[in-house]
Amino acid sequence: MHYNPNFNDLIEGEDGLIWRLKVRGIVGPDIVVDCRPLKRCNLDRSVLKHTGHNAEIVFHTVDHTLFKTTMQSAVGNVQNVYDEGNGVNVLVVCTSGCHRSVSFALVMEYILKQQLFHCRVAHLSDGSWRPRRLCMSCNLCDEDNEWKHELFEKAARMVLT
Repeated sequence: MHYNPNFNDLIEGEDGLIWRLKVRGIVGPDIVVDCRPLKRCNLDRSVLKHTGHNAEIVFHTVDHTLFKTTMQSAVGNVQNVYDEGNGVNVLVVCTSGCHRSVSFALVMEYILKQQLFHCRVAHLSDGSWRPRRLCMSCNLCDEDNEWKHELFEKAARMVLT
């Protein structure tokens, strides 16, 4: 997928993400969250050798000035669609599907589970992670990393209060 600065083309365009989902037999999203504005220009480039499962990437996502409003909007939209009596499919996007959208989706999953939603995150770009040699197994990428869980809790307090 090449970078497209036009969000509507990226999502609904001729070779957009909605088309790619349909080709893969995946139901289209009810909600689309754009994480591209959460970009960090001062990020140490070495952290990009990891996926958004990395605690440092989660930190930079949660610490971003736009995180709280972006997450509150996304969680509110989930609640609105759910209140209509439907299950909710959320598509979280960034530029490459490796860092911001991954960490944002993991934090969102944690927050929604705190609100007693049943959630399951599927990363549509995970097939590109190994060929790109992105780390998914170091201590900071580990599912049980303590710092990452502290960041999830911090994000939930920030968004839900």
